[in-house]
Amino acid sequence: MAADRLRERTLSVTTLAADEFHAPSLDDFFPPSVLIHAGPFELDRLMLIRLLMSVLVAAFFVIAMRSPRLVPRGMQNAAELALDFVRINIAEEILGKAMDELAPPVRGMFEAIREACKAKGDELKIKPADVQLTRREIRETTAWSDWQVRMYCQKLVEMEYLFAVQAMNGKPAVYQLARDEESRTNTLRGLTSIDELKKRLTSATKEKAANVG
Repeated sequence: MAADRLRERTLSVTTLAADEFHAPSLDDFFPPSVLIHAGPFELDRLMLIRLLMSVLVAAFFVIAMRSPRLVPRGMQNAAELALDFVRINIAEEILGKAMDELAPPVRGMFEAIREACKAKGDELKIKPADVQLTRREIRETTAWSDWQVRMYCQKLVEMEYLFAVQAMNGKPAVYQLARDEESRTNTLRGLTSIDELKKRLTSATKEKAANVG
């Protein structure tokens, strides 16, 4: 008996919905105007909603970016994350990458890493491109969160601004500049440098001369 009542109720709801359903027409997409009822500036409710949302979005970004910082916090952080999401996950996926490859937060991360490599290179008397930084060192240098460091470093690796050197024995990966700023050339990972080849050639020549003598 309960099953029959449920079946009758389901059929009645389906029938009622079928009787009341009307397919949308063009009039639903072009509602009557509510302001400026004639001319090219005619405004309907849909256009008013678009204008209102545009004003709200513009006001949010004006407030968020009124005093920008190198390390974003609060509303600035949310605004930059929103811009980064729209740029990477929407604009680049649909329209392709623009000439300016790096979004502002990713650019800020790269500049901070490059300055840290220069400072550590001067300290160790090596080239900045030979310096390796862990995520912990990058966090301490930039004061950014671990999530930001992971996401932006991954983006820089994908765009070939950084190399990710996978450490062995379970140690975390380290990052290295993919470009030698002094010579303005890309570093060739896995290949022996010209200076090292010259040293090896000189050493081999001396050993050969010693053996002949």
